[in-house]
Amino acid sequence: ALSVMVAAAVLAAAPARAQEESSERVAVAVMDFTTGAVPWDLRDDNIGRICANTLTVLLQRNPYFEVAERARIETVTNEIRLGASGLVDSDKAAEIGKLLAVKYLVYGDVQSIEIGKGLASAVSSVIGGGILGGRVRVKGTHCRTHVNYKMVEVETGKVVLSRTFKEIKDVTHVVDGPEARLKLVNETLSKTAERMARAMMPKVEAVVAAINAEEGTLVITVGSQHGVVEGAMFRVYRKGNEVKNPATGEVIDVQITELAKALCTDVREKASTLQVGDYVKAKRSNKREWKVLKEKLAEIKVGDLVGALEAE
Repeated sequence: ALSVMVAAAVLAAAPARAQEESSERVAVAVMDFTTGAVPWDLRDDNIGRICANTLTVLLQRNPYFEVAERARIETVTNEIRLGASGLVDSDKAAEIGKLLAVKYLVYGDVQSIEIGKGLASAVSSVIGGGILGGRVRVKGTHCRTHVNYKMVEVETGKVVLSRTFKEIKDVTHVVDGPEARLKLVNETLSKTAERMARAMMPKVEAVVAAINAEEGTLVITVGSQHGVVEGAMFRVYRKGNEVKNPATGEVIDVQITELAKALCTDVREKASTLQVGDYVKAKRSNKREWKVLKEKLAEIKVGDLVGALEAE
C-alpha cells in the first residue's frame, strides 16, 4: 500500500538553511571559455562561447541565480580590453565581476575535444543470430570532451569552486560533416555544463517530509527557491549522540548515521522529490547507472535530515 507520511511539526523543526527563503537571488556571470585542442574543422565555431552559453541557459532556469546577460558581459570585456586570447585569471575575474555587479564570475577552458570513429554498443533485436534484446558492436562515433570550470567570488578574488569534467558520448552511427560533428560536440559539452550547474548548487540542508514506499521516493523541504536542481545528489542521515570535551563540556562532535543516498528527480518551488538508491556499474559497460533501492526506505523516517552532496 502507498505509504505517505507528512508532519507539520517536521517542517517547523527543519534546519534554518533549509527553510530560509532567499529574498535576494545570487548574481552570477559566465564568461566565454578559452579553447585548447579542438578538431580543425570546429576551430571557427567558437566552442568556448557555446560552452558558456550552455551553462548560462542552465543557470537562468534556476530561480536561485540572477544571471548577467551575455551582451552586457561582452560590453564589459571590451571596455577593459581583455584581449584576443580571452584569458582570465582570478584578479581579472574580480575586476570584470565588479563592473558587472555580480557576486560570482564563472570562467574556464575547453581543454580538448576529440571526435573519432570506432565500434559502439547497441541494443540488438536480431533473432536469427540467437540474440534477443542483447547488445552488439556496430560502427559508430565517439566524442570526448575535457572542460575546466572555475567560479570566483568577486569581492575577494578567491576561487571558491574549481571542477574538471570529462565526458564521452557514443552514437551508433558514423557522424560526418561539420554540422553533424558540431551537434555531437554540443551534446557532449552540455553534459559538462549540467555537472557544473549541479556543483554550483548551494549545500542546502533539509528534512524528510514524506515517504512513498511504492515508488522509492522521498519529499524534502527545499526546492527551486533554495537552488535545488534535478540530478542533484543528497544523503539522508540521522544525528546521534553528542561528543563532549570531558574537561569543558563543550560539544566537539556529533555522531552521524548515513541512511541512504538519493537523487533529485523533481523540483518544485519549496519541495523536491528524491529517489533513494545508488550508482552501480552497468552490466555490459564500464559506465555507472542509477539503481533504485526501495529497501533503504525501511531505515528512513519522516524528520530525518538531508544534505546535498557533490553530484556524480
